[in-house]
Amino acid sequence: MKKPEPEIRGKRGFYSFRYSFPGVGQKWVALGTKNERDATTRANRFVATAAKDGFVAAKEQLDGVPVGTAKGGTVEQVEKLYTEFCEKGNNPVSDLTRKCYLSALRRVADWCGTTLVAELDDIKAKQGWRQENPLGKETSFRGLMKSAASVFSKSAITFYRKNGVTIENPLAGMKLVADDIQPYLPLPFGVRDKIEADCRSELEPAQTLIVLLALKLGLRSGEIAAARLEWLRQTGPRQWVFRVKEEADDKFKPKGRELRDFPVADTLAREILSLRGESVSHYLVPNNLTGKQRLKSEAAFVTMWLRLKGIKERRPVHTMRKECGSVLATTYNLLVASRVLGHHSITVTEKYYASLVIIPTIGEEFALSGVAAQYGIEPEKLRDWLESNKKAA
Repeated sequence: MKKPEPEIRGKRGFYSFRYSFPGVGQKWVALGTKNERDATTRANRFVATAAKDGFVAAKEQLDGVPVGTAKGGTVEQVEKLYTEFCEKGNNPVSDLTRKCYLSALRRVADWCGTTLVAELDDIKAKQGWRQENPLGKETSFRGLMKSAASVFSKSAITFYRKNGVTIENPLAGMKLVADDIQPYLPLPFGVRDKIEADCRSELEPAQTLIVLLALKLGLRSGEIAAARLEWLRQTGPRQWVFRVKEEADDKFKPKGRELRDFPVADTLAREILSLRGESVSHYLVPNNLTGKQRLKSEAAFVTMWLRLKGIKERRPVHTMRKECGSVLATTYNLLVASRVLGHHSITVTEKYYASLVIIPTIGEEFALSGVAAQYGIEPEKLRDWLESNKKAA
């Protein structure tokens, strides 16, 4: 009998192992421990019990459930219970999110060819997804599986048990996050400047604000919708600071869960306020709506407009944020880009923009060659200009 080989899967550091069980096929089994020795013991015991009494009995023994008492649930049962859980839960998801999660669960069940929760399997699901989407990107599959796995949160599973359906998360241990982030490729030369200039003349003020807040300040779409007028404040003569912070009224929390401050040029700050006009709304981008979707129509128009300008990515407004990050990373450094963009770790910033940073000639005063390369001029001409403009130097 082949020995199981536990390995760490997922971000939390728990061990799981993959094994081919008689009558069941290959399965990932979550061992519920971060200790390697304990994981090996549990895995060996699980395999031995599965060979003697079957996979279900081994699973019951691992979970501490008395053998024979577990009741397998169907996908249909889980759908009904999850809907009830969302209605009664302390932190319920929206109806749209709930429908998205349940739709993903049904698709996974179809790909696995089963109606039983215990028989859901990420490997079979991926095979079915690939047959249905031969040219699809794997990130789409991971996103769908992540949505399906949300139905099996710890609090939801506890609720299911209280209502007579004892199940475990069949997708536990699956790797749902991509290993790598694709480095960002900046827009072709001149496109960013043209977008910045054209938005002022071709778009309405609110739509122009959406473009500038993403392109110049690097805000996310959710942050643009939640941004208050008080986020942009003057701290002194020609000195402005922008603060992204939590807003309880809109149930908004920054993605990194932390507020962030960064200085803003006087000209940009005054332009933002000028575009905003004399509106009495407390939002920075004013309209008569509230909530996360209040800028939906304006954002949709901006998306269409950016596509006409040559932005082909799936989320053109978010591409403007990435373009802002590339400018910050190359003009200043990765730490500045990370702080302004609100990444939870500078590692994320490095994966997006490290390939864009130019290494200057070591020993050059003021990193002259690096600055010259960024602006596309010859180092000698830049040196001559700096010598004649001591204040600029």
